[in-house]
Amino acid sequence: METILDLTTGGADREALTGTAVSGRLRTKQLLSGAPLAERLDGDEEPKYLLRNKKSGVTVATEGESRTMEPDDQFQALALVTDVRVLFAIGTADGDRTVSVSHSEMVQAKRSDEGFRTTALVIETIDGRRWTFPCKGDTAEVASVVDGLAQVWANAERLADEAEEAIETAEQHLAADEYEAAAEALADVKANLRTAIARLREVGASAGAHIETRGERLARRLLDLQGPLWAQLAASAHAEAMAAWREGDFERAATEYEEAIRGYEQALDRDSGPSTGVLEGRLDGALAERELLRVMPLVEADTARRHAREIEEPEAAAANWETVLERYQGLLALDWPGDRGFVADSDIVHTQAAAAAEDAIEDYFEAGKRRLGSADRFAVDGREDRASVLYERARDQFEAAHRLATEAHPDRVEEIETALSTIDQRINGDVPAEALPHDELTVTDGDEEPAEADDEPDATGGGDKPGSTVIGRIQSQKQEERGAAPGGVNVNAGDGAGDGVTNTELRGKLRDLEEGEFTQLVADLWEAQGWSTTVFSATKQVVYDIVAMREEPEQQRLLLWTEHKPGEEQLGPRSVERPPPSSGPKGLT
Repeated sequence: METILDLTTGGADREALTGTAVSGRLRTKQLLSGAPLAERLDGDEEPKYLLRNKKSGVTVATEGESRTMEPDDQFQALALVTDVRVLFAIGTADGDRTVSVSHSEMVQAKRSDEGFRTTALVIETIDGRRWTFPCKGDTAEVASVVDGLAQVWANAERLADEAEEAIETAEQHLAADEYEAAAEALADVKANLRTAIARLREVGASAGAHIETRGERLARRLLDLQGPLWAQLAASAHAEAMAAWREGDFERAATEYEEAIRGYEQALDRDSGPSTGVLEGRLDGALAERELLRVMPLVEADTARRHAREIEEPEAAAANWETVLERYQGLLALDWPGDRGFVADSDIVHTQAAAAAEDAIEDYFEAGKRRLGSADRFAVDGREDRASVLYERARDQFEAAHRLATEAHPDRVEEIETALSTIDQRINGDVPAEALPHDELTVTDGDEEPAEADDEPDATGGGDKPGSTVIGRIQSQKQEERGAAPGGVNVNAGDGAGDGVTNTELRGKLRDLEEGEFTQLVADLWEAQGWSTTVFSATKQVVYDIVAMREEPEQQRLLLWTEHKPGEEQLGPRSVERPPPSSGPKGLT
């Protein structure tokens, strides 16, 4: 029988593993007095090599001391290499002596020459001991395998040690309410544990089981930390998101909302205690706010456009129209992290931006004409100093109009340049004999009729003119049928009562509406109560239909979802199911 056996190939060599004696050429050779080596293995421990010698046994040396364990004459000494350790078994009549060295204890393994046709497997351990097992044959291959196993074990244990140290550091940071530092300490824990387990699984099942046991213990400690840690980090990100929103930094707000939602979800995965309800409430709130944030840049641009329409003084209106223009232009440049996005139809946004630019140009031009007319009156009255100041202010307005026209409406450039030329003439002394009102001033070379105001639709499909509402159309249609003068809609009148629209007639009109018209009607009703609304029924990017806002008596924002089923007599609460939080808020109007 060979003195160095490769047990990974199976076959007759495994006889020395499963029995206590082996068949020789002339007689059976006794190996051990007790149980075979196979019965001394733990669980799934995998044998790889078996070495044996008849007399040398195994020598354990430390600094200044050495001892040798030798077999009795009728027995032998065995060294079994597994995926977990090297097991030494010394056969004696009084009972076998066994001792093992774990791969995790080893510093290195090597081969050494011991004499004629004899080499030894030499193992050095962390505690400074040197194990020497001589045998006939070349132990180089075995020594290489053992050394490789030792290195893998050392690396895996080091990774597990680092994970444990990181967990202890995070625990200290958490105790001091240092949440960011705790999260930073835990950043590599999972990866280290996964790597350690994967490497030892490749060595063998028992090696993998050993590190998995330690990994599970560390993972439980990690989970106990991560629940409160993620909850705190999520709350911090949530607060940062709301602060960024208030500052108008929509992109940073979006990033922080994604962090907050991910943190709440991770905290809930690790928390099943009494704080679960609080975390679920915070998660629902963050999800709803995130959905509202997706449309807010467009809503605020639309709101700014409505406010600009209400300003009568052209100079102030022009400045507001520039703000509107900037918001529409900036909307398309906004970037949301991940696969979501800010809600905006690029074609409609471009249309609204162009309309805002045109309105700004027109108001700047009108403001310039007014300044020019006032300056002419002062000039005619001989008040040149005051006239000069107003001519310069008129120039500022025309130049602002020229800047926008050059970028957005080249067809207005010539007209504005003519106005600027007129200003230059006035400043150079070419003062008219008689001052004219600004609306009679001629500052263009053409005889074109002034363009009519272009009533652009809302970016979401609704108009700004009161007469364009669905309520107005229903009312107007009924008044035309009756030949009545314009008046209010009497939605409280009984069937056939009064001159307004009766309940029965109103219900019929509502059934005739398309789904989009019904949604616009709901928006109109909120507008009639002092809210400003933006309708999103035409887009599939959001799960609700309307955003309603008002500033007084307190700032409020609502997400509205409409349900229009004209074929049903009644629509009750059961007709609308609340979607999961990930879909955003849902309600019934």
